[in-house]
Amino acid sequence: MIPSVTLDSSLVVALCTKETDKEAPARAALDAWQQQGAAFYAPGVLVSEVLFVLCKKRESGELTPEEHARALDALEVLCALLEPMQESDCSLFRRADALRTLHTCRDCADGLYVALAEHLSANGPAVLLTFDAGQKRMAEREAPAVTVQLLVPTSTP
Repeated sequence: MIPSVTLDSSLVVALCTKETDKEAPARAALDAWQQQGAAFYAPGVLVSEVLFVLCKKRESGELTPEEHARALDALEVLCALLEPMQESDCSLFRRADALRTLHTCRDCADGLYVALAEHLSANGPAVLLTFDAGQKRMAEREAPAVTVQLLVPTSTP
């Protein structure tokens, strides 16, 4: 059975912006799942979350205009990996909100990623790829069918 892998925005940002401590583990995880023939998914909120972070990084000077443009190109490539979804965030928002109830309002979008992975797990093995430990805690407490692969940034000297 083909595993379904939900990509979190933290992973996508790391790849698009070539974050020093996160790009290598993000790339290794993505490559490993690609070799297994995984199908990749993300809720629609992924694009707005990534665009927001890229904008903030450009505003703060963390990204030059050229690096920002390359990050957008990388986002386009990653979006092309995503499978089309029958359901939209509209079909996931009630579950996402229920997942969030034991957390904070800041976790609303996180709930969409966990809800999507949970939905996909009904059809076979499903994994959520993230650097966000909060999503792992959320899934462990509220969505035990979800397997979270929590990526760890590499240490920098």
